[in-house]
Amino acid sequence: IIAFAMSFGLLSAQNSKVQSALNYIKPQYNQLDKAKEAIDLACGHEKTQNNAKTWYVRGQVYQAIAQTPDEKFKTLSENPAQEALDAYLKALNLDVKKQVTKEINNQLKLMGLVFINKGIEYFNASTFEKAMVAFENSLRIDTIVEPGRIDTMVIFNAGIAADRAKIYDKAVYYYLATAKTGYEGAKVYGYIANIEKERGDSVAYVNILKDGITQYPEDVNIIF
Repeated sequence: IIAFAMSFGLLSAQNSKVQSALNYIKPQYNQLDKAKEAIDLACGHEKTQNNAKTWYVRGQVYQAIAQTPDEKFKTLSENPAQEALDAYLKALNLDVKKQVTKEINNQLKLMGLVFINKGIEYFNASTFEKAMVAFENSLRIDTIVEPGRIDTMVIFNAGIAADRAKIYDKAVYYYLATAKTGYEGAKVYGYIANIEKERGDSVAYVNILKDGITQYPEDVNIIF
């Protein structure tokens, strides 16, 4: 009886940390440091670390940190948006009974917008690889919550960011995906051609220009 009571007490204590974390992120309290401390403890404890709700709340806490305008909380995590996404994905994996799956998917949709904004922020700061990863995360979220959705602008932005970061394989991959949709027209073929020229592949350079001219025979720029 004593052992059971102690075990129940530990579980209750850890569950209270999850609830405390949820309360701390409410606007009227806005204590993100305390929320992070509470949820980190719950995620590391054997009584609550395999609970979908624990990781769902962790996602909310780190999402709040990623979106906070308060400078004193921005340094709580090096990459809170990524932490939030990882937490939500783990929560989905643990939620075998689908108790919080709908709520998680709703939060993931919001995270998709967070990553687009982060991608733009990183791009403007010339941290192009981080921008690429942010855009990729937005695309990854789409495959989970809206299978079949094609966000051509984000795909194109991922290509531009990868290009600027000189991660050419990914740049070509995203540019080709953009070209299939017709977004940005012949310009995309020119971008791919420039990459092939940079890589010293003259055959690929000529072939991609031929493809572009075939698709856009009236486009003077790609012909030149």
